[in-house]
Amino acid sequence: MILGIAAHTILVLPFFEPWLSSSDAQTASVLYNTIHIFRLPAYFIISGHLAAWLLERTGTRGFLISRFKRITSVMIVAQLAIFLTFRFAGCQVCSVQGTSDWLHNGWLHLWFLYYLVIISHLAIALVWASERWWPRASVHFAALLSRSGFGWLRVAAMALFTALIPGVMTSQHTLVLDEGVVPNLGLLATYGCFFAAGWAIYRAQAWNQIRGNWLAYAGLLLVSVAGLWSPMAGYLPPMLTRYLESLQGWSAALLLLASVFKVASGNRRVWRYLDDSSYWVYLWHVIPVLGFSWLLAKFHLPVWAYLGGVVAGALALSVATYQLAVRRTIVGLWLSGRRR
Repeated sequence: MILGIAAHTILVLPFFEPWLSSSDAQTASVLYNTIHIFRLPAYFIISGHLAAWLLERTGTRGFLISRFKRITSVMIVAQLAIFLTFRFAGCQVCSVQGTSDWLHNGWLHLWFLYYLVIISHLAIALVWASERWWPRASVHFAALLSRSGFGWLRVAAMALFTALIPGVMTSQHTLVLDEGVVPNLGLLATYGCFFAAGWAIYRAQAWNQIRGNWLAYAGLLLVSVAGLWSPMAGYLPPMLTRYLESLQGWSAALLLLASVFKVASGNRRVWRYLDDSSYWVYLWHVIPVLGFSWLLAKFHLPVWAYLGGVVAGALALSVATYQLAVRRTIVGLWLSGRRR
């Protein structure tokens, strides 16, 4: 949640701070790309885990109803608001992405939820079809998933699989950002793999194993980063570069998730509140980010004070709106499925 706010603050930085020095712009770019190495892979792994849990708990019908209430219906309303904004006001700040039209930017920061809707419904359709027409194969595959491990060798193999998907990496060795209305098939396949890994983690109840393998993931991440950023990186074969990029994403995401188990084991009340508020905060935070970016740009602050002020202000305002206008209202019921 906080990293998403920071990433979007950096993304619009050139629009509000056009006088940014080249060194500050380079440092901000490194921070932005570092966040994107692991943030979205980790998100889709968690999403796959939660989807498998929801299907087991509620069945196919309950899964579809829950997805529609909490995600699909929200996306429909959001897209209506986005379309009307583009139609009548445009999106000048979208020019930082190279284009500012609705076709190429029509989902804005919600594009990954659009991909989640597609991937999760494809997954449920595949499960339903396999259980209906290939029940024996479905049972055997489920048993195989329940025995899946997530050691370094399995991670290395998964990285090889996603490395074969073309056209999804930037020159900075991170996954491309595509907010367009027409989904990027390569990204769908890539994030689908992370989603499938999360599904397998749930079926195998492998979180304890992942927590115990943090050192192996750190080693894989170190190898991939050293290979991609060493002086010899420009001489690597293209396929090896793609493999190291893929390995970097997998190992960073799993290392993050393994670390979260250690950090989040303390004050559960705080973490639960942040978890409850995160959906609303992410949906809403772009408006405070743009507002604080415009306001603080007038003071010509040092760039890191500016970024810190925008992130802190946007986070505080977003959490405040959750507490005062969402948490115990019909909006909170809509987004969460229950009152808190």
